[in-house]
Amino acid sequence: KVNIRSNHVRFETRYPFRGLVFVQDRLDDPHCRSPPASPSGHQNASLRLAFKECGVERRISTSPRGVFLSTSVIIAFNLDYLTKVDRIYRVQCFYMEMERRLEKEILVNMPPPTLHTKQVPMPVCKYEVLDGSPVGKPVYYATVGQMVYHKWTCEAEQADTFCMVVHSCFVDDGNGERVQLINEKGCALDKYLLTNLEYPEDLMAGREAHVYKYADRDNMYFDCQITLRIKEPGSEFCEASLLF
Repeated sequence: KVNIRSNHVRFETRYPFRGLVFVQDRLDDPHCRSPPASPSGHQNASLRLAFKECGVERRISTSPRGVFLSTSVIIAFNLDYLTKVDRIYRVQCFYMEMERRLEKEILVNMPPPTLHTKQVPMPVCKYEVLDGSPVGKPVYYATVGQMVYHKWTCEAEQADTFCMVVHSCFVDDGNGERVQLINEKGCALDKYLLTNLEYPEDLMAGREAHVYKYADRDNMYFDCQITLRIKEPGSEFCEASLLF
């Protein structure tokens, strides 16, 4: 016998159950399997589904209006292997979208919504010019033609939360002469001065370049903007559309 309540699935068995209940293909995830059964066993087994961690499928329905949530759950009587007595169930829940139309004038008071917010600290970003590679020493004085590595990094308290885009980069001679190196979309404009940036990590960008200078000017000033966006939940990498 199978009972389904919200995000909780319960199985009632004819004999004491000493096995395991888990989401298909998620056996190794502790969020997606039942806790170990007692040695004596009980005539029931249950699993509380974590929708986000366990890859529960979501499908929006227009008729009827609502959302279908579905996944496959396996009930295994043996902890080491599956046999013919084991079962796999396709579990599906439907959350209906309610729509009401009132034909007469009434006063409906709803309790005020409870707002739960969490302030996520913004990443701290920095720009460095390094000697030749991403792990080189900082460069403060350079010669024309020297290979350096332009590196932008951001540090976030919470991992896999943000994506970054470096864009709108200008180089200035300190006397009002400005040249744009990277446009508003993050694309390089002069491949001889600086090519398109690499993004080896979500919050890191960089590229090698040879040092150049303005005639009769000893100092150069780089000015870039960094845009931070929220990373898509469950994605391993930042989407390319966010970068270019």
